[in-house]
Amino acid sequence: LGRARTLLEKLEADMGGTNLEDALQKAYGTHAPGRRHDILLVTDGEVYEGAGFHDKAKKSGCRIFCVGVGSAVSEGLLKRLSQETGGMAEFVTPNEDMAEKILRHFQRMGLSSLEAAAAWPGRPDWVWPKKAPRIFHGDTAVFFARFAQKPCGSMKLAASAGEDAFSWECPLPGSADETVISDVARMAVRKRVAGREDDAAADLAVKYGLVTPLTNYLLVEENENKDALGLPELRAVPQMMAAGYGGFGTVGAVCESRSAAEAVLFCIRPDGIRESVSFLKDLGSMAADAVKNAVSRPRKRAKSEERCACESLDEKPSANMSDAGSTFSAFAQKLAALDAAGVKALFGKKTVAALEALGLEGDAASTLREVIAEGVGERVVFILFLKRLLDGCPDELGGSVIAPYIARSHGRLSAAEKNLPRKARDLFDGLF
Repeated sequence: LGRARTLLEKLEADMGGTNLEDALQKAYGTHAPGRRHDILLVTDGEVYEGAGFHDKAKKSGCRIFCVGVGSAVSEGLLKRLSQETGGMAEFVTPNEDMAEKILRHFQRMGLSSLEAAAAWPGRPDWVWPKKAPRIFHGDTAVFFARFAQKPCGSMKLAASAGEDAFSWECPLPGSADETVISDVARMAVRKRVAGREDDAAADLAVKYGLVTPLTNYLLVEENENKDALGLPELRAVPQMMAAGYGGFGTVGAVCESRSAAEAVLFCIRPDGIRESVSFLKDLGSMAADAVKNAVSRPRKRAKSEERCACESLDEKPSANMSDAGSTFSAFAQKLAALDAAGVKALFGKKTVAALEALGLEGDAASTLREVIAEGVGERVVFILFLKRLLDGCPDELGGSVIAPYIARSHGRLSAAEKNLPRKARDLFDGLF
């Protein structure tokens, strides 16, 4: 039981990144010289590729056939991994039968792929794909090209496998949909902007009405007959909530307002919304004395005269750390300087040691380890620390590559993970 508990404490089943690179590296090592080596890769997770990930795959000499399962798969990475190694990628929805896709891959593994190239009449403005793709018997090959003028003639497709050569010719239609935002145009531009994050890609997505990581569209439908329906108006009314109810924390202090007889209690909930719990007015002398005693102890005043705090760990309001001259400002600058590969490598580990390697001071790292010793998972401590850092150092981390990773990882934490034990929370608060 002791060994089992130790194993569970160290287990990092965080539904985060998948360490695909190490698994593939072991598969590459089974390659026998002189024989074709195919790898069937089945994954359902988000994959963080390290530096040289695709170069290692190409140098391995293996064809990789990928099956992405579910709705959180790194689709772009698997497609590129397959294309650059001469394989193919298939994707399976959560309720779809996977057997058909795997059998199709095995059929492809028994065949040699064809290297295809398209020849267009005239000179296109741009074509997709830029690099000649490899296709398999029975698969559909899709090519796009854009012309400044309507082309005439035929599109020719040539394919080869070793000494065998094949060719096909397809005459272009005499009349076609020439509207700027046709379905064919949308499909072509979708391929063209895939994986890009530049301004030109964003402009194309807006022009052709595409939803991409750079663009989004909100549609609000107004009911013309809403006034005649006689429906009641929905009005949200703030409710008084008992301190500590549902993990919302406890009242930490009472702050004096204009007089001892006019005091206000504020409860800061985990979602960051400050609610007025109650106003104490026209108190008798005993109540007034009690309030005076409550506010007489030294305290640090916030910008608002009427503020006190009880909060969950990850939403604690604090001043801008960089403005306060905190030592965390320098560390935040180092995090902001990381490129995408460095951020993915850091989040692939999610350890205090990884933060230390980037320059986190020893005292801070020791405190984080004390929090872990109180029974909090290292992954949780890692994410909550970076979230507090992001909130406290907006000038350094705002708009950086690491910021969306921190926000996404924090959003995946459960309410139970954010609600730390009292001693662990106190240790953590002492850092800031």
